[in-house]
Amino acid sequence: MMLQKLNKAVAVFFTAAFFLVIFSYPPAKAEELYAAPEKAIDFILPAADGTSVRLHDLLEKGPVVLSFYRGGWCPVCNEQLQSFQEILPNIQDAGAALVAVSPEMPEHAADTALGNELDFYVLSDKNNTVARGYGLIWEVPEDAREGFSNWLKETTGRSLADYNAAEGYELPVPATFVIAPDGAIVYSFIDPDYRKRADNADILDALGRLH
Repeated sequence: MMLQKLNKAVAVFFTAAFFLVIFSYPPAKAEELYAAPEKAIDFILPAADGTSVRLHDLLEKGPVVLSFYRGGWCPVCNEQLQSFQEILPNIQDAGAALVAVSPEMPEHAADTALGNELDFYVLSDKNNTVARGYGLIWEVPEDAREGFSNWLKETTGRSLADYNAAEGYELPVPATFVIAPDGAIVYSFIDPDYRKRADNADILDALGRLH
């Protein structure tokens, strides 16, 4: 029994290590592959609460902080979403709205919002349509898909297709934009290394410069 537990622990360790290695290294010249557009691209997406949200409508009221994340199954994404919740009062004080977007289906986006106790927009971007428009598509390498799928299934009991209702291994590159009311993107953070995320202080500084 002890040997079985040890073997299982070793297997879990190496699966996690495999996942970390595969997803930690950005492609060469990543800064050239992922560049923010100068102007925000409008969209209408379903929210976790069942309503629809249009970016243009939010911009008519003030700036928008728009962040793309991979899914509620991603621990780093959840940490970032929780940190966004902490600065939500500051964002609102700046007259801005906060929007998080992932390819998760609305019911899973709702689970993410509920599990992280989020009070901002959590939207579902089926097939990464909006992320594609922003040039944020990244695909799990073919030789890493089995390891990734095994990790996700063992960790959550679901596959990527279960979460996204779509076949394939496309994920949005984690990115955060601060968008001025006229649609100009005044701050952007894009990094294919999923462990690296926008600094909240930089987001608030960018909002402050709009006043």
